[in-house]
Amino acid sequence: MSRPILVPAALIGALWLSVTPLSSQAEVFCVDTAAGLQTALSTAAINGEDDEVRIVQGTYVGNFVYASAESFDVAVKGGWDSSCTDQEIDPSNTVLDGNQVSTVLALSTPGATANFLVQGLTLRNGDRGNSGGGLFVKGDRSGSLTAEFNRIIGNTAGEDGGGVYSIFIAIASFTNNHIESNVSGHSGGGVYVGSDTLAFTNNRIESNVSDLSGGGVYAFGEMLSFTNNIVEGNTNVFFGRGGGIYTFGDTIQFTNNTVMSNAANYTGGGIHIGRFNADNSAKLYNNIFWNNAADEAGDIYIENDADDDFFPSPVVLSHNNFNQMPGSGYETDLPIIIDPSNLDAVDPMFVDPDNGDLSLLPDSPMINAGDPETPDLPATDIIGNPRVFGGVVDIGAYEWRDAPVLDGECFLDWAESQYPRRFAPAGAETVDRSPLFYRVYRQSRTALGYNENTARVYYRNREGETRNMGALETWLERAGCLTQ
Repeated sequence: MSRPILVPAALIGALWLSVTPLSSQAEVFCVDTAAGLQTALSTAAINGEDDEVRIVQGTYVGNFVYASAESFDVAVKGGWDSSCTDQEIDPSNTVLDGNQVSTVLALSTPGATANFLVQGLTLRNGDRGNSGGGLFVKGDRSGSLTAEFNRIIGNTAGEDGGGVYSIFIAIASFTNNHIESNVSGHSGGGVYVGSDTLAFTNNRIESNVSDLSGGGVYAFGEMLSFTNNIVEGNTNVFFGRGGGIYTFGDTIQFTNNTVMSNAANYTGGGIHIGRFNADNSAKLYNNIFWNNAADEAGDIYIENDADDDFFPSPVVLSHNNFNQMPGSGYETDLPIIIDPSNLDAVDPMFVDPDNGDLSLLPDSPMINAGDPETPDLPATDIIGNPRVFGGVVDIGAYEWRDAPVLDGECFLDWAESQYPRRFAPAGAETVDRSPLFYRVYRQSRTALGYNENTARVYYRNREGETRNMGALETWLERAGCLTQ
């Protein structure tokens, strides 16, 4: 069923997420069936305005298409309650399943400018003989794509982009996504993307496979950045470059990524960086490369003579950890001098790499070993912890720090003061049902609490529905209650 709702420009009230429409005239659809979802996308394609499609939590089997000749924006967002007023962003609660028939979700405006948002969805079991098994996006060489808080898993494409295929989009950003176990018959097992400006931030890209280049990611454009990503266990099978990532462009920067156990059948087991012209640059700061493999350059391959004129393109390698053996560990077209700030295949000392925990042990040599002058250093690491703890940034996607003190009472007091209408009357007594601690608010008919063992926050609304609101530590930091 599809229920169109006209939404004003004012904020929509929700405790945990304030929602604004794409514009003051955006139409919002609330959908709770597969047929309703396709109807909403088809209507949005021809209604002459920006659109937001809110998907109620559940599983939707089908192959969903938005194809428009109109220059309007569209957002497809999961995690909504039955009335589409409150959103809990967790891709596990809203699943689009392609049933191995075709692409799971396609957004196509080849003759029009559009800005796309895909948020809070699991896209799985897509299977397309052409490109784009999970998510297919095509623009008109303008517009943008924002993909955030999604899980893209178990999709297949006969050509490029097993998980995601995105082309002719001017600006693309992938943030806080989990892209896993996708397969492509050509390049980009996890993601195949071409954009003028492209950013990958806080993503986990693992166990993807391509026949050719870019087992995890195949990316090209003018300005490309990869920050705080985990790239693990991706491979290309045949004659390919970049087991983890293959990328080429004018300006490429890798900052605080962890690239581990990827494999290429030709060059650049971890990453392969290509160039267009001699003045293109590649800059790598504070990255971990570990246990990657390739016929040539197990960790890093950088093309630094694109014009084949013996004049090297600019390359910056600062405070990285990689195998510095020429040929087997790294390779460049022309020789480079490796700055002594880089570590040579030092064991990063991950907490539990066999089970996917690539955070750092307290005595890891990656701690406080990054570049103190890293340009564009992110404020937080891959899980949202403050990026610098101990004076100097760490190497890799995770910033190590001592376990914080989780003061749940401080958080509950803050919530009462921050949301007095939601939690009324203030000053409710905390009920101790260890490991559960909570307060009941009789006037507002709500409850708020946390589990001391799991360190999660829980909220019960007026309808009696209890929701997991995320990590207690995240809320403590927001409330100013986090101490070491």
